[in-house]
Amino acid sequence: TGMRLFLLLDIMGGFIMGVGIALGWYAYKEDMNVTWFCYWGMMCAFQGTFDLVKFIDYWVKLPYHLFSSDASAEYNLMSATLVLIPLVQLIGA
Repeated sequence: TGMRLFLLLDIMGGFIMGVGIALGWYAYKEDMNVTWFCYWGMMCAFQGTFDLVKFIDYWVKLPYHLFSSDASAEYNLMSATLVLIPLVQLIGA
């Protein structure tokens, strides 16, 4: 969530990701209640799908390759973050 908020400056996405993390924590706290885990999984699925679309949009408009030795470390870190966010969320779903 921190990299999404501070590196990508994606305030709304970071907030929604934080809500998803809170849902998962609450499900764990409530003795692994399956209802809360289903809510968490659905939230991960929806947010992961939206983030995958956002990544594809980013990827097709890139001036460089996704990861480039000519680009700065910040550019490569942003690319890695954009790749990993939907991957992790869709695995969680």
